[in-house]
Amino acid sequence: MRTLSNVFTRPIHPANLDSTFGTERDESKVDSNLVDVYTSPVEVGSTVDFFNLIDTFENFPNNWDGYGAIPPSTKTVCKAKLFVNLLPEVFLFKLSTEDVLVTPYGTILFLWDDDDDSVSIEIGDTRLGLVKDIDDIQEIVLNGIIFDGEELPNEVVKTLFEWV
Repeated sequence: MRTLSNVFTRPIHPANLDSTFGTERDESKVDSNLVDVYTSPVEVGSTVDFFNLIDTFENFPNNWDGYGAIPPSTKTVCKAKLFVNLLPEVFLFKLSTEDVLVTPYGTILFLWDDDDDSVSIEIGDTRLGLVKDIDDIQEIVLNGIIFDGEELPNEVVKTLFEWV
């Protein structure tokens, strides 16, 4: 198993050094573990970042906003993480952790927003809501439908593709 210490204590990939200095590469000196490390894609928009953020929401105290807000329940936090896990990568990459918010009602809001249009999805203990504002037309697409966390409603994917 590779660890970060393996990556940081080893020299730069030998193949790169050989080409830099114009010498022939000796394949017997190429460490296959290093090849894997240097050719593995870097994960951007990792679900881990979203999961870590969402986990913090459960620790909010009652009245966290000073106006009587309630924190998300354990069930809401779990549903929000299931939602993130189900999102196609194209939408996850267009979502920032700054666009995942807690509402005063104990729900978690995901907001895709650009200069002109937006899509917001609100997750609660058992339900999901979706509102879009595209081409200056605001519409409630889903109003509190049951969300079991096993699959995304078709309207979610369709609306997010419309926004993209």
